[in-house]
Amino acid sequence: MKIDDKLLKDSLIESKIPANDFGIVSKEYKTKILSKYVDNTQLNSGRFLRYFECLKDLGKVYYGVEAIRAILELPLEGDFFIFTEKGDDIYKISGWNNIKLIIPQLPSSLDVYITDVNLDAMICLTSEDNVIISGKNPFTR
Repeated sequence: MKIDDKLLKDSLIESKIPANDFGIVSKEYKTKILSKYVDNTQLNSGRFLRYFECLKDLGKVYYGVEAIRAILELPLEGDFFIFTEKGDDIYKISGWNNIKLIIPQLPSSLDVYITDVNLDAMICLTSEDNVIISGKNPFTR
């Protein structure tokens, strides 16, 4: 299952990745993300969630409504990538304000990951218990 393309278009998001090159570019970024955060070539929620466990001392863990409220108040800047565990696409979103527009509309049945373009800050929205975890990649300290 993927994030609905219409949802992204309706949110007035401008991708800096040209549409005709998007498939190639998204694969390249997916490879970069996977090589930095997991040790295999498949998105694996178990591995991702274990990784996020070690962010607890660097970031925050929130649950339910508190989670959505917390993420919407984060003072982040710049461009971000948003992708799902099972989806093949990675969307580049320009500006944190556009990410904040999308978050409340995301399907609750998906595990969604958001990363900044440098792959340092990661945020995870899980479909199981609506946990959001944010923090810095401990491997870049």
